[in-house]
Amino acid sequence: MHGFAAVRFLDWQLTNLNRSVTWNTRTRPESANQTGGDGVAIETMIALANTAHVDPWFLMPYTADATYIAGFAKLVRERLAPDRTVYVELGNEMWNDMFEATRQAAREGIAAGLAPAGDGDTAKSLRYAQKTRAAMRIWTQVYADRPNRLVRVLSVQNVEPAMARLMLADKETARSIDALATAPYIHLDMTGLGVDDVDRMFAALPAQVDATIGYAAQTRALAHDHGKRFVAYEGGQHLVTGDLALARAVQRDPRMEAIYRQYLRAWQARIGDRLMLYASTAPIAPYGAWGLKEYAGQAETEAPKLRAVHAFMAASR
Repeated sequence: MHGFAAVRFLDWQLTNLNRSVTWNTRTRPESANQTGGDGVAIETMIALANTAHVDPWFLMPYTADATYIAGFAKLVRERLAPDRTVYVELGNEMWNDMFEATRQAAREGIAAGLAPAGDGDTAKSLRYAQKTRAAMRIWTQVYADRPNRLVRVLSVQNVEPAMARLMLADKETARSIDALATAPYIHLDMTGLGVDDVDRMFAALPAQVDATIGYAAQTRALAHDHGKRFVAYEGGQHLVTGDLALARAVQRDPRMEAIYRQYLRAWQARIGDRLMLYASTAPIAPYGAWGLKEYAGQAETEAPKLRAVHAFMAASR
């Protein structure tokens, strides 16, 4: 992680599993199992941030109560190096119905009368805003003596700035956050494509980069209208196919480096704030090829996405 500016601990925290958590039963550094409950011990994540000199981005479990959130915030406040900034977000992709936490938010929002039955989109958005306000109040109190080292994040879908507008208009949400975030992924519909279509895909990808950053710019404008930063909680390519031969051909193609260079330059030119690339290391699989490298220790000469990122960071120093 050395050389990067920040690390978002989405998968280490097992956020998408939406497990019930309590402060007394959280994972400890001495716990034999670091892949159950609420994931890796908070102390270990803080230690990584301190050792690698990166800003940590933590996700408060959607099921967490005030005691858990306060304990988490106090532990970070006590142990994180004072020159590091902590990013905090409630849940992950609370707009995305594939995740149980999002479906839970919709049910809770309707039950609370935040939206009529049948309007799950509004219900989940307003419930997410409501719970974000409560979580960020706690973090704000804990970091009262160093507010400039805390970034409170509200995340929305990259192509739906209307949802961001709805949440920011709800009660004190705008005052409870410091940044709006989206996941500006480069996307192509790969249905029906095969290895013979790789050249056609790379011909189409530059326009998709421009479209992706264009959507992000809309939410950036909205964020700035409210005096907030605009950042990316995830980003990179989103080329998903069950055809692994096609996936390998695209991901390992040297032209992927050029696409990432274009993407990073466009982000820097039009947005200019923090971009979290998903993810550091992951294999090519039917559900996506998210890693900048496919496995730990992979040579950079075999990882075109990582080459582009390292070159961009070196040029930006």
